[in-house]
Amino acid sequence: MARLILDTNCFSYNNKYYQQTRGGAMGSAFTQVLANIYMYEWEQDLIKHQAIHNGVYGRYIDDNENGQLKTSLYYKLTTEPYILPYTSDHSRHIHRNMPYAALLCAARICSDVQDFNTECIRIDMFLLVNNYPPNFIKKQIYRFFQLNNAMPIVNELNDQVYHRLHQQLLSQPTQREKQLHLMTQDPI
Repeated sequence: MARLILDTNCFSYNNKYYQQTRGGAMGSAFTQVLANIYMYEWEQDLIKHQAIHNGVYGRYIDDNENGQLKTSLYYKLTTEPYILPYTSDHSRHIHRNMPYAALLCAARICSDVQDFNTECIRIDMFLLVNNYPPNFIKKQIYRFFQLNNAMPIVNELNDQVYHRLHQQLLSQPTQREKQLHLMTQDPI
């Protein structure tokens, strides 16, 4: 099956058809899986070496931008815009925290203010699709920026303020990290 997929990859460019004769198609789900399998096998010895020598090893899927590592959220095309519906019978504080938690996640992951803005729009859409009232959404989004002293991002997508916010939130421990820290401090 793998050989069939790799040997029969065709595409069109400028109204002409071509067959790719080497490698796999960029963006193909199969090529990504195949690359991950290859990398998994290839990196096992490297990981052992790094562990022995107290090194750090990591990998990422895309290229750097202008020599800088750029991070952003990724969604599969099949991802449904689902979060806890506003009409569910949960306490209101749960609904209030949904936009805040989503924005917190986005601000920690997105290294660029434009990607963060795109994510804010996506969060807004997810909330609307799940019956959150528009005024409620706006209020909770403003709450996030006010509590994090980052209102210039709302009004003008201020890159410097966003960078400070991003770094500040990255350095804060997550709830899980706080719990783990408490467990190590008091094993009982």
